[in-house]
Amino acid sequence: MGTTMRYAMVCSSNQNRSMEAHALLKRQGFDVSSYGTGAHVKLPGPSLREPNVYDFGTPYKFMHDELRRKDPDLYKRNGILPMLKRNLGVKNAPQRWQDNAADGCFDVVMTFEEKVFDTVIEDLNNREQKMIRSVLIINLEVKDNHEEAATGAKLALDLCQDMSEERHRHHHLFHHHQEEKPSDEVAYSETAYNPSGDDYASGYTKTADNPSGDDYASGYTETAVAESASDDYESYEKEEKHHKHKEHLGEMGALAAGAFALYEKHEAKKDPEHAHKHKIEEEIAAAVAVGSGGYAFHEHHEKKDAEKEAEEASGQKHHHRLF
Repeated sequence: MGTTMRYAMVCSSNQNRSMEAHALLKRQGFDVSSYGTGAHVKLPGPSLREPNVYDFGTPYKFMHDELRRKDPDLYKRNGILPMLKRNLGVKNAPQRWQDNAADGCFDVVMTFEEKVFDTVIEDLNNREQKMIRSVLIINLEVKDNHEEAATGAKLALDLCQDMSEERHRHHHLFHHHQEEKPSDEVAYSETAYNPSGDDYASGYTKTADNPSGDDYASGYTETAVAESASDDYESYEKEEKHHKHKEHLGEMGALAAGAFALYEKHEAKKDPEHAHKHKIEEEIAAAVAVGSGGYAFHEHHEKKDAEKEAEEASGQKHHHRLF
């Protein structure tokens, strides 16, 4: 289980809120991408009825240079030119969430508006399910202005750092426990080789399953045992995948609950009047996080047991096919 997590920051136009968070997380060394969910990229214009509209994929530099030619004073005063300059230092152009399938899977997706959150959920539900993987999607309601975007980005960073530390703790715990486990002894059987040099005696079923040495009976027994080992291997392999999926769900639950606990802690500072309520919710979320972490830990070891049994079944299957 690796410790590196992939993050996606998503807003409407991939200009302000998602890019503020992307820039901050990137400076802190996170594996982060950012997207927008709108049909087009929209930037404020001279009036509400005259926005500047671009297609996703239009370079930030092109937008910056065009708006600087149109009205440098206006777009500098409203913060658009500094924002675009910041953006082009992070990546080339705005990207659309709905077109990001080639970018791979993300562990955590953060949206900054409920409408964007709903769009991401709907899009994921409509995609072809090639990989059954869990993803944690968190919405932070952030107003689309430069000041709120900066505040939202800091909160996103706090949440991501907390989740990263939680994942690291789980990884360290599993790794430490694995080191303490005694190595399994390897047993060798004389039926795996033939010191006598008798070709017929090298058949496993003659020495173990068919003392009579009858060719027909020997072939039948060997095939039946091999098929049984194959069935066992497939069964254990399915069980291993099942526990792996449950382990991932437990991890995501722990991360989600931890993130919510951190969010409530932040809200308690912002909203002193209801600090007690936020404190209670923080403690409940923390307890859920601990429980989810324990569940993930349990499923991790269940997965390891299934993996070991699958390997043993696979060894049995290969052993029979040698003869």
